[in-house]
Amino acid sequence: MPIFYDLETTGLNQFHDKITEMCFHKYYSESEYTEFNELVNPEVKISYFITNLTGISNEMVSNKPKFQSYCNNLVSFLSNQHQTSYLVAHNNDGFDKLVLKEHFKRGSINVRMLNIKHIDTLLFAKKMYPEIKKFSLTKLCEHFNIELEKAHRAKSDTIMLTNLYKKMVYDYSIKYKMDYSYVFNNPSIIYEYIYE
Repeated sequence: MPIFYDLETTGLNQFHDKITEMCFHKYYSESEYTEFNELVNPEVKISYFITNLTGISNEMVSNKPKFQSYCNNLVSFLSNQHQTSYLVAHNNDGFDKLVLKEHFKRGSINVRMLNIKHIDTLLFAKKMYPEIKKFSLTKLCEHFNIELEKAHRAKSDTIMLTNLYKKMVYDYSIKYKMDYSYVFNNPSIIYEYIYE
């Protein structure tokens, strides 16, 4: 099953900036999921610019656990017994995947031991809709009349991401004459469409 996620960070450097908030929605069916949604103490000051953008202030995270404190619970949440977990995010390959990998490394978690693959909805959208000009999460949601949540908070972005992914899976199912539920429940199909 897919796991949709979004990370808010102290900046845009995938290797040095720190997570301030994370949200993961692990789906068991099209409408049933469990949530892992936490504020994180980044151990560095959050700039005024980032607070203005995300609404996450130094005061909100100062007493929260550091990422390392969440590591074991997060790894358990992401695991899918002996099956591959597919982590879905927008611009996953360019940002979220790299940030998550770096944080796991700092927490002494060997990412290679985790049975995880990543799906980037940005690449999915570019392949499905080459005629579209702007591919940000917000612009794509606007294009498809998907309800906009409060952008740049992890949970809101995860909800928009999920709705966008469902729309794209629906279009994929129509295009390739497949059952929507089957495609949604088997993210390996979308993974192979994007990367293979």
